[in-house]
Amino acid sequence: MNYTIKKHPQSEIEIIITVPSDELLKFQEEALGDIAKKVHMEGFRPGKAPQNLVKEKIGEEEVIQTGIENAIRRFYPEIAKKEGLDIIGQPDAKILKEGPDLEFSIRAAVFPKIALPDYVSIAKKIAKEKKTVIIEEKEIGEAITWLRESRAAHVTVQREAKIGDTVEIDFEVTNNGVLIEGGSSRKHPLVIGKGVFVPGFEDELIGMKERDEKNFSLTMPKDYKSGLGGKKLDFKVMMLLVQERVLPELNDDFVKRLGAFESVDALNKNIREGLQKEKDEKERQRIDMLIAEEIAKNSTGEIPRVLLESELDKMFLELKNSIGEMGMELDKYLEHIKKTEEDLRKEWEKDAEKRVKIALSLRAIAEKEHIEPSEEEVETKANNSLDNFKNDGHDIKKIDRVALAEYSKNIIRNQKVFEFLERMMNS
Repeated sequence: MNYTIKKHPQSEIEIIITVPSDELLKFQEEALGDIAKKVHMEGFRPGKAPQNLVKEKIGEEEVIQTGIENAIRRFYPEIAKKEGLDIIGQPDAKILKEGPDLEFSIRAAVFPKIALPDYVSIAKKIAKEKKTVIIEEKEIGEAITWLRESRAAHVTVQREAKIGDTVEIDFEVTNNGVLIEGGSSRKHPLVIGKGVFVPGFEDELIGMKERDEKNFSLTMPKDYKSGLGGKKLDFKVMMLLVQERVLPELNDDFVKRLGAFESVDALNKNIREGLQKEKDEKERQRIDMLIAEEIAKNSTGEIPRVLLESELDKMFLELKNSIGEMGMELDKYLEHIKKTEEDLRKEWEKDAEKRVKIALSLRAIAEKEHIEPSEEEVETKANNSLDNFKNDGHDIKKIDRVALAEYSKNIIRNQKVFEFLERMMNS
C-alpha cells in the first residue's frame, strides 16, 4: 500500500491511497469468508458452505465491493495514526480506480495547528481587571421579599381593585361587533400590574369591584396578531373576584418554615453567602471569557469550514430553543423578522468564527500543557447530562453517546485550561 497526502485550504487534506492487486485480493478473500458466515445455503450449516458456492450465489461484484470497503476501513485509520492526523468528523471516501490495483481518496478536515501568543502573560494582564464583588443590603432585601411574595396568602376583599391585586374576570374582545379569535375567556386569573395583557387593559381594571361590569376600547399595538395591529378593539369585562396578596411577617417563625434556618439573621447570612458565590462565579466567568477572547485574537491558524458550519448549526439551535421557550415557532419568527435561515447564518459568520477560534485556542493550550480529562471525569459529566436530558423530557435513547462523550470531554478540558490559567495568574 502506498499513499500521498495533499493539503487543501481551510485545513482540509486529501489522502490518495493505492492498494496493489495482490493486497486487494487478500481483502476480497477475507470479505468472502465473512460473507460466507452469514449467507444461508440449503444443505449446509451456517458458515459451512464452500466459498465458491457462496460466491456464485451472491455474485462476484459484492465480494469485490466488500473487499474494497474493508481495505478503506483498514488503511485509513493506520495512515491517520501514523501521520498524526487529528481528523474532524466523518471523512469522505471516493474510489478513483478499481483495477487491477485499487486507488481511492479520502478527504477530511483536520484540526489546524494554532500558533499561540504568550497566553500566561495575557491571563495575568487581564486578571488585573477583575472587579471586587460587593453584596448590597438592597439585594438581600429583594431576595427576602421574593421569598415572602412566593408564600403570600390571597385574601378575598370587597373593595376596588388596585395594582398588585390578583383578580378573576370574564372578558370578550370584539372588532366591529365580531368576536376576535381567542377573544373571550371565563374566570380568567391575572395579577394587575404584571403587564401580561395588551397595553392599557390592566389599567382599566383598577377601581373595579366584584360584579362590576365595564366596556372600553383600546388601540392594539402595530405588531398585534391576526392583522389587528393598530385597530381599535372593544372590550367587555366583568370582575368576578378581587384578592389582596398578604405577605407573611418576616420573623423567626417564618424563616424556620423555609428550611434549616433558626433565625432571620441566619437567613440573611445564607442569602448573602449565596449571592456572593453567584456573583463571584459570574465575575470569574467574565474574566475567563476576556482572557479566551484575547488569546484567540492573537492566535493564528486556519479555521476549518466544517467547524464553522457546526458552530452555525449550534447558534441556530440556540435561537430555535430560545424562541421556543417564548412560545413562538421558528417559521413565524423568521417571517416576522423578514429573514431566512441562510440570511441569519451569513450575519452570524463572524461571531461563529470567533467562537471557533476561541475553542481551537483553548484546545491548543490544553495540548501544549498536556491538559486532558480522565475517562472517569468524562463519563461522570456525560451521565449527568443524560440525567438532565431525561428530567427535561428528552428521549435519551436518541442521543448520540459518542458525540455526548466528545462534548463532555471538551467542556471539562476547557474548564481545566481556565483553572490552569487562573493558577498562572496567581503565581
